[in-house]
Amino acid sequence: PVLKGTDTVWFFVIMMIICQLLWLIGIHGGAIIGTVTSAVYTNNLVANATAKMAGKAMPYIVTGPLSVYVVVMGGAGATLGLMFLMLWSKSKQLKAVARVALIPGLFGINEPLLFGTPLILNPVLAIPFVLMPIINAFLGYYATAFGLVGRAYINAPWTMPPFLGLPLSTMDWRAFILVCVVFVIDMVLYYP
Repeated sequence: PVLKGTDTVWFFVIMMIICQLLWLIGIHGGAIIGTVTSAVYTNNLVANATAKMAGKAMPYIVTGPLSVYVVVMGGAGATLGLMFLMLWSKSKQLKAVARVALIPGLFGINEPLLFGTPLILNPVLAIPFVLMPIINAFLGYYATAFGLVGRAYINAPWTMPPFLGLPLSTMDWRAFILVCVVFVIDMVLYYP
């Protein structure tokens, strides 16, 4: 029953709120919530792989690949879209931070952006920083639940760019489209 309860969009939402709020005060939120999420994600991914090998329907939606490649695309706060926007910023400082942060951000490492912008302790950017992973969680979860994208059953490295990672984890080309859609939505919502 506990594992079935974690296979909901609300599990993603609660974990992301805790994670982002910790990040906002300078604590590595992913490391803290990882003690809970890694057990859930690993169990769900193994169950999906076992079901796939047996030719059965995969039982779980909430997996590490969905979290890493969609929910927090580009790192904490789903900042990959923000990094791309900052490349065209009028501010020389933001443009310089984006140039430094973009390559690590493509691989899910966004500490240069978090501390260089700074997003940490920033009340203005705190709003989209907390909301983006929640919005992405709903998009990714329901796209998978409605069968628009296959469920993840392969554990690609978390440092793989999302445009490759999710399609490889699901072995579904439509996952690439989901990542592109989420990326564009993230850019639009970070733009203001």
